[in-house]
Amino acid sequence: MEQRTGPLDNAILETGSAVPIPNPVPAGWLAQPGELTPLGAPATYHSVPHAAMGLRLAYRQFVLSESASELGESMDLYQSSWNSVVRHAAVIRQIVDMVDVNEVRAAAVLWNAIDQKALDSAFRIVLCEREPHAGKNLATHVWKEYGLNSSPFHPEDGTQPARSGTSTDNNAAWHRASHGMCNGCGMLTISDSQRRKLHRTMERHQELFDLSPMYLQTTGKQAALWPIMTIVAKGVAEHVIPRSRGGATEISNLTNCCACCNYTRGDTCLSAMGAPAYDRPDEEARAQAQSIL
Repeated sequence: MEQRTGPLDNAILETGSAVPIPNPVPAGWLAQPGELTPLGAPATYHSVPHAAMGLRLAYRQFVLSESASELGESMDLYQSSWNSVVRHAAVIRQIVDMVDVNEVRAAAVLWNAIDQKALDSAFRIVLCEREPHAGKNLATHVWKEYGLNSSPFHPEDGTQPARSGTSTDNNAAWHRASHGMCNGCGMLTISDSQRRKLHRTMERHQELFDLSPMYLQTTGKQAALWPIMTIVAKGVAEHVIPRSRGGATEISNLTNCCACCNYTRGDTCLSAMGAPAYDRPDEEARAQAQSIL
């Protein structure tokens, strides 16, 4: 368990909305001094996934009034799930590096050591999924309580939202990132092209790679788990300003993010979550964020 901070439950930062902080909270979940949201206010949390975990914990503490032991259990579950996902992403990077130099058997050994069902469970926890409360997912209540459900952007001229990102966009954003790191949380990621190559390799060598674990989809159908294992580590071209808020699908508005940052954020404004700004390609993009977010 990481070191926890002192009493922070009354801390509210000027980020456009109150950003609650549970008490206690792992110190690693909080932003470093000097980190700013896209609107230039002090950031509260280290990244979007940490904000999502912190806000869920705050909801449990301040709204549900859970006991200290219950809060501790949830905190430990969130932290251990996050640790598992980060370690897994690093392993996938190792596997990709091995495949790149044709060390397929060594890559298979690493792959087969992955507990796919346990990792899938950890991934879902980080993504705020499968955490039922009062007939809905807990995150649904949290987002409503703290006003994080952003309204779609409707420009006066009737302009349609920008196109969705493509594999080309994903690869371009990944290559701009330092060592393929997520610009949200710092997790190691693999490029879209690397993921596709890894999939081809595993499908050609199914006698070496264990592709058998399955999971139950929400539709009630069984599906293979192994593609989820690589999604966890995949770099995605994240819209700095969401498409639903008028953000463009062009390199000045795209940055490399991991699946945890991308999926957890959705269309939510980073400032509303108290999360730091992604890397800003230029001052024009920052000015646009200040005018829209």
